[in-house]
Amino acid sequence: MNESANAAVEGTDVAQGTSSNVSNAGTFAATYNFKTISQEDYNELFEKFAAQGETKESFFARIQGGFEFPGIDAKTNELKDAKKFAKRKSLTLTLHSLNDVVAALAGNVAEATVEFVSAAINKVITDYVKVQYVDTFQDVGVHDLAAILEYQASTGTRGGGVSIDEATYKAALESFKVCMVSALGNEKGAEMLTTIAKARFTPSAVTRANLQLTETTAQKLETRVDQWGAWLNETAPEQADDFAIVHNVWINNIKKLTKQQAQVNLEDIL
Repeated sequence: MNESANAAVEGTDVAQGTSSNVSNAGTFAATYNFKTISQEDYNELFEKFAAQGETKESFFARIQGGFEFPGIDAKTNELKDAKKFAKRKSLTLTLHSLNDVVAALAGNVAEATVEFVSAAINKVITDYVKVQYVDTFQDVGVHDLAAILEYQASTGTRGGGVSIDEATYKAALESFKVCMVSALGNEKGAEMLTTIAKARFTPSAVTRANLQLTETTAQKLETRVDQWGAWLNETAPEQADDFAIVHNVWINNIKKLTKQQAQVNLEDIL
C-alpha cells in the first residue's frame, strides 16, 4: 500500500446497502455492501473510528485488508483516481435474532405474519449492527433487544441505528461552526470543536484535541451542542428539524464519554 492510502480518515457513512436472510436456527446472515469512496473520505476514517490511543499507522493497517483500492494502479502502486479511491469489501455476518419474540407468535398467528415480523426484527438488528459495529470497524458486540432499546431511547429513534446522509452532516457541521464562532468569539476554538463534532464526539476525537475524558469536559461539550440546538431553534427552525438527528447522535456520544472515563479509571485500579 502506498503512502496515500495510509493517510488520515474520519467519519463517513460508507455503507451503501444492506440485506438479510431469515434462518430458522435463531441466527441469520446479514450482508453489508459498500460504495466506492474518495481518497479524502478514506483518509477521514481515522478521525472518527480510530480507537483511543490508536495511531494512524496501526488504524490503517487494521482496516486495510477489508478494502479494495481501485484508485491505485496495481502495477505501479501509484494513485490513478482520487475520486474512486477505495471500496470496502462486502461483509456477511451471522447475527442472532430475537427467538423468544418469534416463538411467541408461532402457532398464534398466520405463518406469513410470523415471517413478516421475523424479517422486520432482523432488519432492525441488521441496521443496529451496521451503525454500532460495522461502520465503526469494530468486532460485532451485543445486539440483543435490551441493547437496541437502550440505543433507541438515547437517540430518539425507532430504528436499529442512525444513518445520516453526507450532505446533511456537512451542512450541520457548517451551521455548528458558525454558531461556535459567534458563541466563543474566536475561530480557533470553533474550529477545534467542529473537528471533534465532525468525528461525532468520540473519545479518540476528544483526546486528539488534547482534552481530558472527564465529566467536566463532557458537560462543557454537551452545553455547546445544546447551545447550537437552541441557536437553530431561534435563527433557523427549519434546519433545527433537519439537524435534530445530528444533535441526538452528538449528545448520545458525549454522554458515553464519562462511561469511557470510568472504564479507564477501573483499568488503572485493577
